[in-house]
Amino acid sequence: METTDTRIRAISEAGGRHVITADGRVVEYSEGGSTQPDATVLVGAYIADYLMPTIPELEEALLRLNLRHITISFPCIGHSSPQPGHCVAEWPETDLLPVLEAAGVPGDASFLYYGSSLGTHYAMAVATHPLTMGRVSALGLRVPYLPRPVSKALSLPDGQMSMPSSAEVAASTRKVRMWKRMVKSSMAMFADYDAEAPGRWAALKRWVMAKGLMGVEAKQFHDLARDYPQFRESFSVLLKHFGVDAMMQECAHDVALDSEVEPRNIPNTGNTVVWYAADDKDCPPSHGKWLAEECLSAGASRVMSGYGHTGGDMIDMPQFWQEMLRVAQ
Repeated sequence: METTDTRIRAISEAGGRHVITADGRVVEYSEGGSTQPDATVLVGAYIADYLMPTIPELEEALLRLNLRHITISFPCIGHSSPQPGHCVAEWPETDLLPVLEAAGVPGDASFLYYGSSLGTHYAMAVATHPLTMGRVSALGLRVPYLPRPVSKALSLPDGQMSMPSSAEVAASTRKVRMWKRMVKSSMAMFADYDAEAPGRWAALKRWVMAKGLMGVEAKQFHDLARDYPQFRESFSVLLKHFGVDAMMQECAHDVALDSEVEPRNIPNTGNTVVWYAADDKDCPPSHGKWLAEECLSAGASRVMSGYGHTGGDMIDMPQFWQEMLRVAQ
């Protein structure tokens, strides 16, 4: 189990940066992109970029668009300290603001903020928190989903599976141990999926996947890795740093599904970019459609198809950033 000192040492040795929060947690982050004094600050959170493989097209886009890219690891992801049962709505104050201060971003400076999948909950929190909402010049949401209280009020499907609660995870109940086994085996097979491999064993794995948690998604990822091979290594590294324990904490239903984030409080000023996938089996496309067309009157939106949730998360990121710059206020 990592201690504060070992987390800090690991971050330093790998070339990352960190802050210590008011409650003593380690939050890791990294910086990349443009170093020009007039660069626009672009913030994203899920996992700090220094942990991920370099993708040349993204690095080139950050320089071409003159974007200073700050990325943050959520609690329990990478080397950030765990924070079981934390409130996503409070994350902008507890984690984001200390990182911005440590990075030298002036307290009154605006920034672009974007998130994908689980990260869209945090992005919506940033856009609605009283200490940060006035600083968000553009908001980017990729494959978003809504908190369950909102989706139920709108008669839309739940945005995620109802994972065990933080209290159940802490108690390591029988249900939690069962979930961990299912998630671990599904993630391992997901990363190793091959829709074209010959033999009975490969066919058996495909059959198990089709009946399991990630069957359709595994086939979509296989197609994505075939057509966009630069993403395969990134996904494998992400699985390494977003392991089963992190997933059980970050995706506990009281954290990820029943959060207090209220997207209807996002200022509807046309400075939001919403991309979602019509064939997404993880985050219902009806959530992205509602955000883009009814809640926010998005300044830009795109409906993707062919590669499911993962494709909606990863494909054409430079164009997504460019759209955020275009609608920024």
